Amino acid sequence: MMKKIKINKAVLIYFSISWILGIFVYFFGFYKEDSFIIFWFFAVAFNAVINLTALIFLLILTLVFIENRKEFVTSSLVLLFNFPFIVTFIVLVNSLLE
Repeated sequence: MMKKIKINKAVLIYFSISWILGIFVYFFGFYKEDSFIIFWFFAVAFNAVINLTALIFLLILTLVFIENRKEFVTSSLVLLFNFPFIVTFIVLVNSLLE
């Protein structure tokens, strides 16, 4: 029988919002209007900064609260799934601006 994986609720909410933002990036990325591209570029850049800050914060919490280490590590791994959206959006912007 599988154990339930504990993930921080705030991280799960942020991950869901970020995932939806990534879907919008893909949807509006093919609309070649410069204002949309610039807006989504700044939205993804802001998302990347928040993602990195949350990831560093979770890794610090892993060291401070040893009893919740497994929850913080799994939450950090969930946040790492947001980075493919950031990389693919940068590739998408480069292809649209050429």
